[in-house]
Amino acid sequence: MEYFKPIDAFFKDRNWIVNLLWLALYTLTVIGGLAVTGYVIRIVKRVREGVEELPDAFGSFDNFCDLWMDGLRFFISTLIYTVPIFAVGCFSGALFTAWAVKSSSGSADDALGVGVLAGIMIALGVMFLLSLLLSTISPALFIMASEDEGWGFAFNFPRLKDLICADIATYALLCLAVFGYLFIFGMCGNFIPFVGSLLFTPLAQICMGHLCGQYARTMAG
Repeated sequence: MEYFKPIDAFFKDRNWIVNLLWLALYTLTVIGGLAVTGYVIRIVKRVREGVEELPDAFGSFDNFCDLWMDGLRFFISTLIYTVPIFAVGCFSGALFTAWAVKSSSGSADDALGVGVLAGIMIALGVMFLLSLLLSTISPALFIMASEDEGWGFAFNFPRLKDLICADIATYALLCLAVFGYLFIFGMCGNFIPFVGSLLFTPLAQICMGHLCGQYARTMAG
């Protein structure tokens, strides 16, 4: 894998400015954010097939709708992976609510407060670990979305296992590279309030898509 290839491919594209501006515009809304996700999936597919030129971020309204549908498909299909995080969050919220009710009635003691605080801290730690796990499998999910146009691609657990475990060392490097791009461009975006985030966030996602496409091509042999 060529970990700096995404930047090279981005700036070699003749429409890179137009694409970046369209993607920055999309990130302003939730609907547009789904289109950005669809754009990443399209990058993964093209790179996996050996096409280095980036796809157009707009081109036509039909093209936007296709990107948006792919993003919506990804969002809905991967909701299953957020259920444990949501469940732990609800548990910690219920724990705090029960303690607050007892405190307001004057029936809560210090020991109960310490226990509730410990429970909430543990729940937050579990949520962090689950979020980290979800971030780790996200590259594999993007690859699966590029391979399967169905709405249930995320339920193909054997394929998910194959993508991660077939070459776990390379997959770990892929995740580190993705996290690196997201961190670096996230920091760059902070230097320019609002506008910087609009420009650098899509750029980080483009790099992620290109890296995922490279990995998928490597796995295909």
